[in-house]
Amino acid sequence: MLYIHIPFCDSKCGYCGFFSQVNQSHLIESYFRALEIDLKNQLNFMQNLGKLKKINSVFIGGGTPNMADSKFYKNIFKILESHLAINCEISIESNPNLLNKKWLNDMQNRSNFFRLL
Repeated sequence: MLYIHIPFCDSKCGYCGFFSQVNQSHLIESYFRALEIDLKNQLNFMQNLGKLKKINSVFIGGGTPNMADSKFYKNIFKILESHLAINCEISIESNPNLLNKKWLNDMQNRSNFFRLL
C-alpha cells in the first residue's frame, strides 16, 4: 500500500488530527513538484535495494486532495504507472463541496480503479 498525503484544506475540521494547511492553495503546485521528486527517489531507492514490489493499493488522503486541480495528479500517476499491480485500487478522499464533473472524470481516466471517499 502507498499513502500519499495532500495537506491542503478549505477549512480545518474540528475532529481532524491530520496535518493540513488552510488558506495555502498557492503552495499546491510547489508541493506536487516536490512530491514527484520524492516519489521518484523513494521508488528508485526501494528498487536499488531489491525491495520494490508491485503496489496493490494507493490511498490519497489529507487534507483535502480534491483542493488540487486534477492536472497535478497526472505526473503522479505517470510516475506510479509501471509500479502498480494490474488490479491496483486507487482511493482518494474528497470534500463534496469542492467536487466537479471535470475533476471526477479526469481522476477516473487517470487510474485503473478509482474509488472516491
